[in-house]
Amino acid sequence: MRRDENAIETTKQNFGWKAFVTNANKDALSLEDAVLYYRNEYRIERIFNRLKSRLNIAPLVRQT
Repeated sequence: MRRDENAIETTKQNFGWKAFVTNANKDALSLEDAVLYYRNEYRIERIFNRLKSRLNIAPLVRQT
């Protein structure tokens, strides 16, 4: 199945919301927990960013 990017963009602009997808099943992750984890994601990313900058850690890129 092919994604219709134009239809997706039009829908996003018309309704003003985003859809998030996870491969976790309902028993492992409830909708409420998923929303809370997403809302707190920036905090975790900020902590790792500070740690990397203080230790001068650069991203590693594996060449294949």
